[in-house]
Amino acid sequence: MSREEQFLKFCVRASIDKGIFEQNRENFTKDLDWQYLIKQGRKARLLALIYKDLSAIDSLIPSIPPGIWQVLRRNYYATASRNALLWEELTRIVNCFQRQGVQCILLKGAALLYNIYPNIALRSMDDIDLLVRRKDLTRAHQVLTALGYAAPPHSQDFLREAGAAPINSLMYNPGNNYYFPVHLHWHLINSTWPLSFLVSNIDIDEVFATVEPTRLNGVNCLRLNPELFLIHLAHHAFIHSFSRLILLCDIVRLLAHYRGILNWRLLAVWAERFNLSGVVYYTLLFTQQALQYEIPQLEYLRPKRQNFLQKILRRCARRQTFSYQLSLLGYFSLSRGLLGKLRFIGKTILPSSHVLANDFSLPFSQLTFAHYYQRLAKNFVRLFPYNTIKRNYRRNTSHMLVPEVSIESNSPAGELAVERS
Repeated sequence: MSREEQFLKFCVRASIDKGIFEQNRENFTKDLDWQYLIKQGRKARLLALIYKDLSAIDSLIPSIPPGIWQVLRRNYYATASRNALLWEELTRIVNCFQRQGVQCILLKGAALLYNIYPNIALRSMDDIDLLVRRKDLTRAHQVLTALGYAAPPHSQDFLREAGAAPINSLMYNPGNNYYFPVHLHWHLINSTWPLSFLVSNIDIDEVFATVEPTRLNGVNCLRLNPELFLIHLAHHAFIHSFSRLILLCDIVRLLAHYRGILNWRLLAVWAERFNLSGVVYYTLLFTQQALQYEIPQLEYLRPKRQNFLQKILRRCARRQTFSYQLSLLGYFSLSRGLLGKLRFIGKTILPSSHVLANDFSLPFSQLTFAHYYQRLAKNFVRLFPYNTIKRNYRRNTSHMLVPEVSIESNSPAGELAVERS
């Protein structure tokens, strides 16, 4: 792991505990490749946190290249401006939902930004995630289209289908550049993987019965209780194979915010009922190892029995070596019984119409066998990525290759582009 990547993880912890930053800032900021740090920070969506932490220490600012500091500063205020506009739009949507009798729960970035992060600029958002009941889906759809949002072509098929399916959301695109995409969910599980067996374990009416009320710019709305919120964030991070550091940052922020409040025994009960105990445990284990953030209550969630596949996941979580393939393996291990595992494999190879319609943004009536083949090819590439195979081949045959010449870029740091959220 590079020093720059270590610094990013250090910033996640330091943004919660300022004492850590004061004690170690010289060791972490000395001889950093600032251009590479900006590149990795943009990928991890942590530039705003870096700016906030560094700007709090006056003695450190002179050691930062002016061009780098300008990039960080501009990104911070650009994120703040975008989130302010997004917040206004979110309030407008929630207010319209309320008038039509549609209860909605803030999910992911919307809930984190309002309840967990202390500053509107610290958490970038790409869209607005909202959860509604299945019975309110048609009314929610009507509200969004009346507000100018364009429904996806397969929306009517999803509105009519009421069975358990892994895809449980629709993305409504804005009609102009001012609005933001709205990701409308009617279940906490939403995946292109065959997770219908998890969908059937979670009663959304029961989830709505445990939510906490909150106010959004004077408008009533709902948020998940701390235990369900953590389960949802853990599942979200696991299904994305911890590909972005911001996903782990969200988790430690929530843990710090609800320290002393989070009911770990209740969390374990919910996770067991949802058949997500393993997912939550391995996610928190990975988070603890990756960020060196101690989670003393982690043993509450440790599965009592771990099969061979789950032991592999635990070892990989401890070693911070996770991938798309391991996430898929994790959900495969949750499939109960031989029949369940065979069904998981079959649905991965030949997914449901819901998955294909979501992937290709087409109504069910326009799906053909060609789409199944394209989906199969896409999964094959993700399971066996060419770049990884090529990299391993080159590593194994490096003694046969001519050494590569490294050409350093002459472009100044000040010309780095501002992140576009």
